[in-house]
Amino acid sequence: MDRSLRKKVLAVYATVLLMGVVLSTLIYVQGQSALGVTMLLIDQDQPALEQLSAFKIAVVAEEPILYAYYATADRRTFQQRYQANRQDVEDGLRFVRARFPRSVQLAAIEEKDELVQNLTGQLDETLRAESIDWDKARLLLAVISRQALEINENIDFLIRSIQQGVFARGWEAENAIRVIVMLVAAFSAVLFLVAVFVGYYVNAYIAEARARRKLALFPERNPSPVLRLSLDGQIDYANPGTADMLKTIGAAPSAPNSLLPTDLPHRLTVLAASGKEHDHFEYVIAGRTLRCEFHLLKDFDAAHVYLTDITQRKQAEQQLEYQAFHDPLTDLENRRMFQQRLQEAMSQAADKNQVGVLLLNLDRFRPIIESLGHTMGDAVLQVVADRLSQRLVQDKDAAAAATLYRFEGDLFAILISPMNAPDAPSRLADGIMAAMRTPLHVETREFFLSFSIGAAVYPQDGTDVVTLLKNVDSALHRVKQRGGNGVQCYDRDMNAQSLQRLELENYLRHAGEHNELEVFYQPQVGLTSGCIIGMEALLRWRHPTRGLLAPGEFIPMAEESSLIIPIGEWVLRTACAQARTWQDAGFDDLTVAVNVSARQFKSGNLPLLVRQTLKETGLAPAHLELEITESVAMYDVTATIATLNELKQIGVHLSIDDFGTGYSSMSYLKRFPINKLKIDQSFVRDMATDAEDAAIASAVVSLGHSLKLKVIAEGVETRAQRTLLAACQCDEAQGYLFSRPLPAEDFSRLLHSRRCLAHDAAA
Repeated sequence: MDRSLRKKVLAVYATVLLMGVVLSTLIYVQGQSALGVTMLLIDQDQPALEQLSAFKIAVVAEEPILYAYYATADRRTFQQRYQANRQDVEDGLRFVRARFPRSVQLAAIEEKDELVQNLTGQLDETLRAESIDWDKARLLLAVISRQALEINENIDFLIRSIQQGVFARGWEAENAIRVIVMLVAAFSAVLFLVAVFVGYYVNAYIAEARARRKLALFPERNPSPVLRLSLDGQIDYANPGTADMLKTIGAAPSAPNSLLPTDLPHRLTVLAASGKEHDHFEYVIAGRTLRCEFHLLKDFDAAHVYLTDITQRKQAEQQLEYQAFHDPLTDLENRRMFQQRLQEAMSQAADKNQVGVLLLNLDRFRPIIESLGHTMGDAVLQVVADRLSQRLVQDKDAAAAATLYRFEGDLFAILISPMNAPDAPSRLADGIMAAMRTPLHVETREFFLSFSIGAAVYPQDGTDVVTLLKNVDSALHRVKQRGGNGVQCYDRDMNAQSLQRLELENYLRHAGEHNELEVFYQPQVGLTSGCIIGMEALLRWRHPTRGLLAPGEFIPMAEESSLIIPIGEWVLRTACAQARTWQDAGFDDLTVAVNVSARQFKSGNLPLLVRQTLKETGLAPAHLELEITESVAMYDVTATIATLNELKQIGVHLSIDDFGTGYSSMSYLKRFPINKLKIDQSFVRDMATDAEDAAIASAVVSLGHSLKLKVIAEGVETRAQRTLLAACQCDEAQGYLFSRPLPAEDFSRLLHSRRCLAHDAAA
C-alpha cells in the first residue's frame, strides 16, 4: 500500500475509528439511557406496584375481618387478625409516605385510615357492650366500607400514576433503541459484529423490561380475581386469583368468563359513553355474591376488572338483620318487628278490618328464676312460647290471622290482623287462659303458670302505635293489680284513673316538704292488765284537696315509685322522737312499733338507719319495735336472717306482721331472731262467728308461745273477740275496741286520762 493510500487508509481507518469511537460513545450513551429506563422499571416501578397492590389487599382484608367479628362476636380472634392485618396497612402507609410524600392522595389516605381506625374502635366498643346496639354496629360497618373503598380509590390513583410513568419511560426506551438501530445500521459495515452484539444485548433487556412492565400492570399476588378485558368483553389476562375463584364455584379453570356477569360488555359501553372511568356493582354466581369493580383504560382500549367474594359479608348482614328482628331464645319475632307489623296492619286496615293486640305477662315467673336459676327460666319461656304457638294454630276460629311475638323477659304479644270477629281478642285470650291450665313439663319439673292479659283493638282503643300499646299496657296493668290470671280489655276510664294516679303521685312527692304527712298512733294493750304498753305508728296524709288519706290509698303507690324510702325514714324518725317525748313525760315503759316496708328492708342500709335514728332521737333500742310482714321476711330467707340478726344486735324488738297470710316455713321461722307475732286482722274479724278463724288464731298463739314469742292480735273491735283472745292466752291486742289511731296530741291526752283501757273495753 502506497503512502498516499496508506494515508487514505489510515485516514479512513482513523475516520472509521473516530466514527467508531463517536458512534460507540453515542451508542453507549443511548444504551445507558435505555438501560437506565429499563432498570428503573425493574428496581423501582415494579416493586412500587407490588407494594401498592399489597397495601390495597390489606385495606380490602379489613372488611371481612370486621364482618367476621360482627357475626361471631369473637373479640380475641378479631384482635389477632386485625392487628396482623393492621401491620400490613401500616407498611403500605409508610411506603406511600416515602414514595409520594406531598401528594393529595397520601393526605386523603391518612385521613380515611385514621377515620377507619376510630370507627373500628367504636365498633369494638359497641360489640363489647352489655346490650349490643345492632343498628349502630351495622351503620359503623357501612361507613367503614365506604371509607375503605375511598382509600382503595386513592391507592388506585397512585397505581395509575406509576403505570403512566411506566408507559412514558417505555416509549423513551423504545426511542433510544431506534436511535441505536439507526447508528448501528450506518456503521454496520465497520462494526458489524459489535452492532450485532449490542443489538442482541439491548433487545434482550428490552424484552425483559416489557415482560416486567406487564407484570407490574397486573397484581399477580392479589388473592381475588383481577382481569384485563378489551372493551368488547374479551379477557386478555387473568391473575392466579381467578383460578382460585373458578375452583371455588366449581367452574373450569379455562373459563374465566364464567366469573363475569353476562351484561358486562354493555356496562363497559355505557361507562365509556358516560365519560366516567370506573364503576362497581354486585351480583350472584353459583351461590356466591361477588362485587365487580371495573376501571376503563381509554388509552389502551381496555378495562381492568377486580372481583371480590363478599358472600360472608352478605351472610353476616343477613344474620345481623335477623337478630335485630328476632328473639334469640324463642326464635319468635321481637318487639321491633311487632311494632313494624302493627304499623303496617294499621295502615292497611279498613274500618271493617280492625286490628287486635294482646299483651301477655306470665304470673309468678320471678320465683322460678330466684329458686331454680335463669337456665330453668329460659327453658320455661321456651315451653311457654311453644304452648302459645300451638294454641294460635288450634284457635283459628277465634283469630284466623294471629302472630306471636316475644318482647323481653316474660312479656309476650299477639297481633291479630285482620280480625274475623269483634270479640276475637277476648276469645283468643280465653283460649290461652284455658290452655295454660294444663301444667307445663320442663325437664323433670311440673309448673302451673298463668297469664295476665291485656287486650286492645284498633282503631277504637288507639289510632297510632304508641297510643294503642300504651292502652293495652294499661289493661295489662289492671289485671296485675287484681292479682293476675285474668283478661282485661282496654277501657277509656283506665286513662282517667292512670292520670289521677299520676297526679296523686306528683302530690305525694311534695307532701313531705309541705308538711302534709302525719303519724297517728294506735294503742297496744296488754290483755291481762288492760293497760297501754305501747303504740303502733301509722302514717296518714292530709291531702290538700282530698282530706285525710289512709295508708292503703297511697302506700302501694309509694312502694312502686320508691318514695317509700324517704317516707319510711321520716316515719321512723318522727315515731322515735315522739316516743322519747312521752318517755320524758313519765311514760317510760312504752314501746313504739314502726312498720318497715319491703323496699326499706331490702335496701341493705336499714340497720345503719336505725342506729342513726336512735342516736339522734335518744330513744333506747329496747323501746323500738320494727314490724316486718311475713311475705317480706320469706322473700329471701338468707338475707332476711342476716338483716334481722344485725337489727337484733342493736337491741330493737322485732315482730312478724300479718302472720298467717304468707307462706312461712316453720324451719325458717324458728331461725328468725324475732320477739313477737302479730295475728292478721282477717282471722280476728270473724273469730267470734267462724270456728275456723278462731282455731287459726288460737294456733298462732300456741305456735308463738312454743317458740317463746309474744303474740299480739290486730283489728280487735268487739268484746267477744277480746274474750276469745284472752281465753287462748294471747298477750296483746290493738283495735277500735280500745281506740282508733290518734294524732300525737290526742294520744297524749289518752295516756294522761286513761292509761288502762280494760274497763272501757269491757263496758
